Amino acid sequence: MQVTINGSFDLGSLMVHGNLSCPASGDFTLRTSGIHIHGPDAKFECGTPNSRFSGKLKISLKAGRERGVMVMNGGTLRLIGALKSPNWVHLAKTANAGDREIFLSKAVTWNIGDQVVISPTSYNFNEAEKLTVESILNEGKVIRFTSPLLHRHWGQREEFNGSRRWLLDQRAEVANLSRNIMISADGEEADMDSRGGHVMVMRGAFAYIDSVEFFRMGRMGEMGRYPFHWHRAGDVSGQYIVNSSIHRSFQRCVTVHGSQNATVRGNICYDHFGHGYFLEDGDETGNRIIRNLGILSRRPPKGRHLLQSDIDTSNMDRFPGPATFWISNPQNYVSDNIAVGSEGTGFWMSFIGSLYCEPNFCQLPDATHPANTYPSRESTLQFDRNTARGNAVGMNWDGVARGELTGNKNNPNDRLLAIENYNPRTIPTFNDLSFYKNRASAIYVRSTTSIFDRAIFSDNKINIFFAYNQVVKNSLVMAISKNHINSDFSYNSEFVGLRIYDC
Repeated sequence: MQVTINGSFDLGSLMVHGNLSCPASGDFTLRTSGIHIHGPDAKFECGTPNSRFSGKLKISLKAGRERGVMVMNGGTLRLIGALKSPNWVHLAKTANAGDREIFLSKAVTWNIGDQVVISPTSYNFNEAEKLTVESILNEGKVIRFTSPLLHRHWGQREEFNGSRRWLLDQRAEVANLSRNIMISADGEEADMDSRGGHVMVMRGAFAYIDSVEFFRMGRMGEMGRYPFHWHRAGDVSGQYIVNSSIHRSFQRCVTVHGSQNATVRGNICYDHFGHGYFLEDGDETGNRIIRNLGILSRRPPKGRHLLQSDIDTSNMDRFPGPATFWISNPQNYVSDNIAVGSEGTGFWMSFIGSLYCEPNFCQLPDATHPANTYPSRESTLQFDRNTARGNAVGMNWDGVARGELTGNKNNPNDRLLAIENYNPRTIPTFNDLSFYKNRASAIYVRSTTSIFDRAIFSDNKINIFFAYNQVVKNSLVMAISKNHINSDFSYNSEFVGLRIYDC
């Protein structure tokens, strides 16, 4: 059966076994307790890559146990909204508290009423700000907001010339959160109990998400309930979530669980609890995590967390939780991403030594389940051109869940963190990484030899923190840049170039 949405509807559960589609334009709201896209002939499609949906569609998920979009048994979810051009830009000029206008590094074609977030450029992650566009001036290069800024946001680049040219770029990112297709939890009660909606794509199903807004999603403290989630889906080659925004998430942003070869590109994740871009078990490989932006990663309240690593503060110089990017296996492509303003870590490379994995789960090996997966021994496919700014720790290679069980009522398999060396088969080279204004350490690595080429470190308390033999070359380490004011000394009063132990 072919059904076209021709109005707004308030429904119970919506079961899709045929083809549910949107017209080319129109303004529609589907208020429902949940959507099931079930079976090989089941498709929910709104827009295509060659003909993007130009109207407005809001999927509003009502309170209740279901409150999700489930794609299974061969079903297809294809939501292709109108592109924001571009999704995010940098400031072109420093913006100060009290300003109503900001100057952008390039012209945008955004809309009046759009929601915009400006990233923090100090040590304080709480200086991320969400504002509403009142007008767009100067051919798209100036934005005026409905309310003034509360904080200063840096908007300059700093250049050094020596053996080579160095360009320090600590400019704030200005990201557009609004999209013409939205999936959201319905009503204010989601904010009160931190239980929003979720989207789950299961084995044998298909998801193609482009330019979609996810708001009030994720169910805090509930396993498998994330804003967008490939759930033990296996090889998902060709599937993607791109150019989308996730904000006010009560648990995670994008989860790749037991799935391989997904594309996660050009997304914006703002104001979320727990890990953000999350590769879950350790058998997630071949995924492309490219040019994503993460702003404001928060610790969930103790007792509402899923993993000890979401809340851990026992090693604040090395691997505090949560992480904006949690990477479980080095056999992934991770490049051109930005992690800014995490309460914990920007990029956490948590590579466990050995696992027993089947298509539907992974666990620590034992006598009846011998190890067949070895993340900490795998070579890195790519980790280049990533930036970590304004976190507690910018990036670390260490800290895995193989300690004692924690007794976490939300996750009976949750374990304490333990030290793990990264011991890959080939020496990895990480190119063009940038670390600015991280409150504890810019980078912590516990590994056999790794090579860091053309890295930039500036304004970090501990710029380089290494265990064992590492190589840094063609790189710049700077104590204090121009992006520094006297109040910053309340966060960092000492600056360490290099700290080494266990060598």
